[in-house]
Amino acid sequence: MRAGKETTMAYIVKQPAGKGRVNIFLAENHHCPEKKSSRQTRKYIGGLDVASGELLLCAKLAEPDAGLLELLAKKDISYNGRRSGRVGRRRIRPERPARREEIIEAVRAAKVEERGRVDALEHLAEESGLAGALRVAYGDALGGRMLSAAVYQSSEGMPLYLAGEWAEETGVDGGMSSPTLSRTLSDVGGDAASLDSFFSAWIKACGTPRALIHDTTSFSSYSDRLEMVEWGYNRDKEKLPQINMALAADRDTGRPVWFRIVPGSVPDVATLALTLRELSALGLSDVSLSLDRGYFSRLNALGLHDSKLGFTIGVPPSGAEAQRLIHSSLGKLASPESSFLHGGRRLRHVDGQYAIKRDDGGEVFFPAHVFLDPERREDMAGKLEASVLELEEMFSDRRFESEDAAARAIIEDSGPLAKHLVPAKAGRQWRIARDNKFISKTTAAFCVGVVLTSKAGMRATDVLSEYRCRDIAEKMFDTAKNGVGANRLRTGDEDQARGR
Repeated sequence: MRAGKETTMAYIVKQPAGKGRVNIFLAENHHCPEKKSSRQTRKYIGGLDVASGELLLCAKLAEPDAGLLELLAKKDISYNGRRSGRVGRRRIRPERPARREEIIEAVRAAKVEERGRVDALEHLAEESGLAGALRVAYGDALGGRMLSAAVYQSSEGMPLYLAGEWAEETGVDGGMSSPTLSRTLSDVGGDAASLDSFFSAWIKACGTPRALIHDTTSFSSYSDRLEMVEWGYNRDKEKLPQINMALAADRDTGRPVWFRIVPGSVPDVATLALTLRELSALGLSDVSLSLDRGYFSRLNALGLHDSKLGFTIGVPPSGAEAQRLIHSSLGKLASPESSFLHGGRRLRHVDGQYAIKRDDGGEVFFPAHVFLDPERREDMAGKLEASVLELEEMFSDRRFESEDAAARAIIEDSGPLAKHLVPAKAGRQWRIARDNKFISKTTAAFCVGVVLTSKAGMRATDVLSEYRCRDIAEKMFDTAKNGVGANRLRTGDEDQARGR
C-alpha cells in the first residue's frame, strides 16, 4: 500500500504453457481509488510439477517467504525446496507460424476458471434454502448478485470493491464491479419490505426453529454522518461511534435466522421487547430464548414470564437479590454433594428461587440455578491472595502515626487492591495488613453465576447447555467482523450501511 492511497491484492496464477506444462506467476492487482484506476503486474516464480502439485522454483529467485507460501497454499500448491534449474520461462517455439485467429482461439481455450470453492458454497446455499429465499425476496438478478458477493467474502475475505477481478477468475456472472456493488448495497439497504420477505422465506427454509439464541454486538464506524451511528458501549473497545446488531440464531443448527440494526447508544436491555414483537410478526412467537445477562432487567424478566416464552437468562451478580441467593448457596456449593460433570469438567450446582417485585407490590418467583467452577475459583483466589501478600510485604517496613495516615497510604499506593488491606495497630503506631475476612468473603463468590429459567426442575447440565450455547452467536459475530472484514463501516451513506 502506498501513501494510504493505492491498495494491492496479491494472488497466484496458474498458466498452461503447452505440452502439459504449467507456469506459476505471482500476480498483483494495484487499485488506486483516487484515480479510479487499476493495473496488474505479474512475476514468474517457477513451474508446476503436475504429478505432485509442487512448485519448481525459478533458479534465480530467493526462497519463498511466509506470505508467498500462504498464497501458494490457497491454490493447493506445495513447495518442498525443489527448483526448476532454469532462470526463466522456457520459450515454446511453434512448429509453424500461427494465424491471428488461431492465436486468439488458443488464448480463449487456455483460460482457467477456479470454481471449486464457488461451486461448494453455491451448492450449500441452494441446499439450505438460502439462495431460494434471496430469489423470492430480491429476484434472480439482485438476489444472485447478493449471493455472489457473500460467496466472494466467505471464500476470499477481501474488500468488496475488489470482487470484480475475482468474478473474472472464477467465471461468476457479471455485475460484480465496485460501482455495481455500491448500487446493490444502496438498493438492499433502502428496501425494508424485501428484507422482511427474505426473513420470512429464510425462517421457513430453516424449519421455523423454536429454540433461539439472542445476542447483540457493535460495529464501529469511521463516519459520524449516519443517523443510526451513535456513541455507546463499544464491545471492541474502540474509540469510535457504532451501530448495534441484534441477532437471533437457531440453537439446534447454529444458523442465523434474523437480525436487526439498533442505534449504537441503545443498551441490550432496551432491545428485547421490540425483538420479541418482530420475531412474533415473522412467525416465531412460540420460541425458547437463551439470553446473556446483558439482557437482564426487572422489566425484561417480568415480560418474559408474562409472555409464557421459554427462556434461560443470566443474572448480573451485583444485584441485591443475586447477592442474597449467591451467599445463601455458598454452604451447599462447598460440599462435594453439589458436584456434577459438564463436558468433562467438574462444576457445582444449587437450585434456588429468585424473587422479582411487580409494580403493584406482588412478587414473581423464578426457578434459579447457582453454578460454581471450583477449579477456576481456586486459580483466581490464588492470584488475588498472592497480589495482596506482595502489597503487605511492600508495606511491612512502614509505620504511621495515625490510622488515617495508614488508610491514606493504602488508597494512594494499592490501586484496585486497596479494599483488601486495612490499618492495624502496631504498639503506639499503625501498620498495614491484609483484611483476611474481606478476602475470604470476596473469593468465596468468585466464579459463581446465577441463571434463571422458565421451567422448574431442569437438570443442571441442561440449563448450562442452553445458556452456554450463546457461544454460537459469538462465533458468528467473530466471523462477520474478522473473517470477512466487516468490523467497521466506512460509508457515510445510510442505505449502503444498512445494505452492508
